[in-house]
Amino acid sequence: MNPIEPSPARESAPDADARFAEFDVVALLEPWPTVGLDAGMWGTVLNVLGGGQYEVEFTDREGTPVMMLRVPEERLELVWADPG
Repeated sequence: MNPIEPSPARESAPDADARFAEFDVVALLEPWPTVGLDAGMWGTVLNVLGGGQYEVEFTDREGTPVMMLRVPEERLELVWADPG
């Protein structure tokens, strides 16, 4: 699957090497103009897909969902980790 295509819905499998976990809040490190996302946009990790890939739902400043797509971990930084 191309990394800018929306990911199919699926349950995530535990990944011991995952940098982020489900429900962590992440920020995009650099602009992603091909999909219309700006650097610094926040999103929530919905699924850990393995292999350094995450399904992330990005939102606007008001919290309205903008898009959901597969993102490689090198494009993300942690904003807030889910304590649960």
